[in-house]
Amino acid sequence: MGRLNRMGAMVVCAAGLFGGMSGATLAGGAAVVLGVAGQAFAQQGGGAAGKRQREKGTIELVSAGAEPRREARLTATKGQKMRLVAEVGGSMTQKVNGQETPTTKRPGVRTTIDVEVVSVDDKGDISLRATVADCVAMPSAGVAKAAFDEYAKQAEGMKGLELKLTISALGVAGDVETSRPGVAGRDVERIVSGIESVFETPVPRLPEEKIGVGATWRHRWTEKVEQMKIEAVAEYKVERIDESGMAVSAKLTQTGGNQDLELPGRGGTPMRARLESLRGDGVGTMTMVWGMPMVTMMKADVNGKTSLLIKAPQGDVPLDQRVISTLKLEVAKEGKVEQSKDERAK
Repeated sequence: MGRLNRMGAMVVCAAGLFGGMSGATLAGGAAVVLGVAGQAFAQQGGGAAGKRQREKGTIELVSAGAEPRREARLTATKGQKMRLVAEVGGSMTQKVNGQETPTTKRPGVRTTIDVEVVSVDDKGDISLRATVADCVAMPSAGVAKAAFDEYAKQAEGMKGLELKLTISALGVAGDVETSRPGVAGRDVERIVSGIESVFETPVPRLPEEKIGVGATWRHRWTEKVEQMKIEAVAEYKVERIDESGMAVSAKLTQTGGNQDLELPGRGGTPMRARLESLRGDGVGTMTMVWGMPMVTMMKADVNGKTSLLIKAPQGDVPLDQRVISTLKLEVAKEGKVEQSKDERAK
C-alpha cells in the first residue's frame, strides 16, 4: 500500500497539475500561484516532483477592456529589494481499489523570502536572486507531534537557500536555479520544490496590447512532466488598473489523461501505471505594483483530481486522489518595498 500511495502522490506532483501554472497559485499570474499552492502541498503529501518542461504557449487577448488603457509591463532597477511571505496549506485524500484511506496531512509552511534585482538588461529582462530568510512549519490538526517536529526541523534547514531566475517584461520566466539546502530528510525535496514554485512563474503572462479595466485574456500552454503531457488554460481579468498598479482575478484549468507512465520505484524496480484522467481547477487574485519585479499579493484556492491504474502483478489497482490547497503570498509587514527608479520618478 505504501508504494501505491507514494506513486499516486508522485503523479499528482509530477503532473504539475497544481503547480507551474504560467499560471500559486501561484502558476503566470494569479492562476500561476493557484498552481504553486497546490503543487507545494501535493509535494508535502508524498513523493518528489518530476522534472517539468513548460512551453511559453500562446496569449489571446479576448477584450482590451475599457478606456483609458495602458501597457502592463514589469520594470525594475538593479539593487531593488523586496521581502515576501508565502503560506501554503491543504489536504489530500485518496481511494485505493475503491477504499478510501485516511486524509494525508502535513504541516503547512510559512516561508519568508528576500528578493533582490541583480541586473536588468537592454531588453528589460530582469535577473533576480531570492534568499530564504526563514522557513517555519505551521501546526496542523491531525499531525503527530513527532512528525511535526521532524518536519519543522527540515523546514528550518531551508534558511539560506538561494534561488536565481530571469523574467521578461511580459512575465515570461526562465528556469529557476536553486542551491542545495544544508539539511537532509525525507521531506526536504518537497519543501524545496514548494519554494521553487513561487518563482517559476512569479507574475502572469502579460499581453502586448494596452489594456483597461475589464480586459480579459487567455494563456494556453502545454506542460510536459516526465512522460506526462498536460494541457493548461489560464484566464485573466483586470479588476483594477491605474497609475499605481493592477489587480487581476484568474481561473485555471489543467487536464490530462490516457497516458502510460513508468516511474522510478523502490529498489530500482520501475512502477508502471496508466493515467486515466487528471484535472485541476483553481481561482485566485493577485496585485501588481508598477516598478516591482514580482506580485505584491496573491491568494489562491485549488482543487485537483487524479485517477490512474497501477499496474501490479495481481492486476490493475485503481488509485484516485484529490488535493485541496490554499496559498497566500504578500509583502512582509516589516519588509521594505522598493519601486524601480523609473516608477519612483513618475
